[in-house]
Amino acid sequence: MERFLLNIDIFYKNFKVYLSCFEDLFKKKGIKTIIFYKEISSLVEKLEDRDFIKFRKYTDFDDLKEQILNFSKEEIFYINTFDEKLVLLTNELKKLLNLPFTEKYEIFRNKDLQRKYLLESFPEATVNFQKIDFNKNEKLWIDFPCIIKPTSSAQSSWVTFLQNIWDFENFKKNISNLNKNLEARGFFKNDFIVEEFIDGEIFTLSYFVNDFWEYFLFPIVKVKSVQDLWIDDFSNYVRIIYKWLDLELDEEKLDIFIKKHIKIFWIKNTFVFHDMKKTNSWEFKTIEVNGRIGWYRLEMYKETFGVNMLSFIDKVGHLNIKENIFFATFAFYPYKEAIFKWLDKSLEQEFKKMKSFFSFKIISWKEWKKAWFTKNWFSALANLKLKTESEIDFWRDFDFVEKNYKNFLLLE
Repeated sequence: MERFLLNIDIFYKNFKVYLSCFEDLFKKKGIKTIIFYKEISSLVEKLEDRDFIKFRKYTDFDDLKEQILNFSKEEIFYINTFDEKLVLLTNELKKLLNLPFTEKYEIFRNKDLQRKYLLESFPEATVNFQKIDFNKNEKLWIDFPCIIKPTSSAQSSWVTFLQNIWDFENFKKNISNLNKNLEARGFFKNDFIVEEFIDGEIFTLSYFVNDFWEYFLFPIVKVKSVQDLWIDDFSNYVRIIYKWLDLELDEEKLDIFIKKHIKIFWIKNTFVFHDMKKTNSWEFKTIEVNGRIGWYRLEMYKETFGVNMLSFIDKVGHLNIKENIFFATFAFYPYKEAIFKWLDKSLEQEFKKMKSFFSFKIISWKEWKKAWFTKNWFSALANLKLKTESEIDFWRDFDFVEKNYKNFLLLE
């Protein structure tokens, strides 16, 4: 009997990496991939069916449901999406097919509901928050500094740091425009929450939870925010991974932390992308839990260790890393709202001469355009990756990039 990974919608960035992972899944496990896409694009037009992958168009949810219900549950290896907006849909499809699914899957698109359940059952893993209705003149009772964010958006969009009541009032004045921008990008019926700001180090956990609430943990990733560079935004400018990074988090405590989240939300049959902070007092605090492979994680594990996350869907335990590899990927975001002139070419050459240099990519080719913060849905302008087995070379080059982060983008 043939078995299939059903992937809902095409993920456009670095699609070649995704294609190689689908092909690897077929070669190692005999699993074929079917990609269901809604809109015809230049990417779809260039692709064609192969022995390991098929492409199928759908018009709406009813059409997608009808096509997927033609499969028996035994034929389905996994239902996947890389699009955060479609995570609820994939769980609804699993439910319709009588496949294991996350019972409280609505938490994947609802940050305030996540915090509500955690406050009830695992309060030490979260922070106090307040849901805000801007149609009412509600009094803010969360102490400053704090953070305000939409409950359903993605990638730090419109996440804003509030230092005082005047920052909050300025945010309120712009709420109509914010809602229009959110809706234009597919995020509807947005509520907002204000939550305590917790200082500490950011880590991301990637794991797969099987039908029996057991999990497989991939290597931990450390993340640094542009706020560490005194930039008034919430984008993450670098992701770091190396063999001994997991020693920075207590293994037993982390295991309990993950298992409690799985139990509270009744997570099953899904990848989980779990943002967390380790506070200065070594407490673990959840930032967000999402039921999908995290942004860039499929590529990161492939580039770093040659690992295909999709091939670990039926595994339990953790990934045993043998290689002593140090890896970092820098994303260059605007450090202020200005006109993007271009990149510092001499600094680019200095980056490429570094011993741990791995790759460099210009993401935006549009010179002399307005550059905005990530909270205004602006993406990175360039990407730089470091990879080496030498710890000395890695941290020397890492420090050099950090010191020149703001110098690389020419803004005025």
